[in-house]
Amino acid sequence: MVKNGRTHIESLRDGRRIFIDGESVVDHTQHPAFRHAVATAASLYEYQAQPENLDTMTFVSPTSGDRVSRIWQLPTSLAELVERRRVLERWAELTCGMLGRSPDHVASCISGMYMGLDLFERHSPARASAVREYFSTRAISDLYLTYVIINPQADRSKDASQQSDEFLVAGVCDEDREGITIRGAKMLGTRLSAGQRSIRRRDSAAQAGRGEVQRHRDGAAQREGAARFSRASRSRRTPSRCSTTR
Repeated sequence: MVKNGRTHIESLRDGRRIFIDGESVVDHTQHPAFRHAVATAASLYEYQAQPENLDTMTFVSPTSGDRVSRIWQLPTSLAELVERRRVLERWAELTCGMLGRSPDHVASCISGMYMGLDLFERHSPARASAVREYFSTRAISDLYLTYVIINPQADRSKDASQQSDEFLVAGVCDEDREGITIRGAKMLGTRLSAGQRSIRRRDSAAQAGRGEVQRHRDGAAQREGAARFSRASRSRRTPSRCSTTR
């Protein structure tokens, strides 16, 4: 069996409760607010299930034995990498590239994590086990995975430095020989050059509702660049609340 449009829609009728405008939705697959998005996603799976598309769009899962989308394929050669890319191209063509969170988006992230299990093993065998189990038992069953980006759950009556969560605004939560780990809202992007690197958070900037990044190279104190963000600029963005960037 291979996942098609009908089985995708049926999988969404799993008892979940959805509210819109204060009202509970009985069947969101048929509700005017959701049915067209559901139908668009279903059309991708319907396309992959057509007999003439099976070899291009799917492969046999090594765990279940079922045919699943090649977005879960772990390429071991250039030829397999090209095969996988064709799936992304075909699906993008069906929607003119307008489906921003198509099934291949998060699948590519999870597959990449699985292919990098050795890195997880070096840092935390428990986390490596979690990635391995998730990919093997859930992801490769052809789930449509995505994520939700929400505004930080903040007390808007208080300044950034007065919030109960110190990482509501992006900040350094760890530093070692391999680099730094930034935790918090995605409001600040910076590229750190090779050599010794550090990020400082200045209290004066925090009090003003701003963040400042300093980069140091090879232990020198020379400042190479800085970025300032006002409260107004943060409010115009839609950051991810629980992101960690290594």
